[in-house]
Amino acid sequence: MIKTTTKYNLALSLVKRNKYLEALDRFKAMLSEDFRYLPDILIPLYKLLRINYDNQHIRVLIAELYILANEYDDAVFELEEAFDIDANFTQTYFLLGKIYNRVGYNAKIREIYEQAIAHDIYDSTILDVL
Repeated sequence: MIKTTTKYNLALSLVKRNKYLEALDRFKAMLSEDFRYLPDILIPLYKLLRINYDNQHIRVLIAELYILANEYDDAVFELEEAFDIDANFTQTYFLLGKIYNRVGYNAKIREIYEQAIAHDIYDSTILDVL
């Protein structure tokens, strides 16, 4: 159970106010102290996602936390869900590419970026990788 409830509540309130990057930074700081906090962080995020299933930002936030914990299968699952909901959400491509690069799936990386270009996504992060 999370003992730093003030930090935790602040991070969760940032999510509820659509300040996802700030929340991610707070959650990352908490996880750097102890990775056992991950389930305590994820449960309320999944509850929020259940209320707003199409919220790509929460889904990407969850995926980022899984990546930080080296839980790549779970991160890929979340990102593939995000991709199915909205193929034009650019962060999805970047994070999938990041995961595939870490685990050595070079063919998948190429596929991800080809899909991005096919959807006319020319985000700077994608172009930098290419």
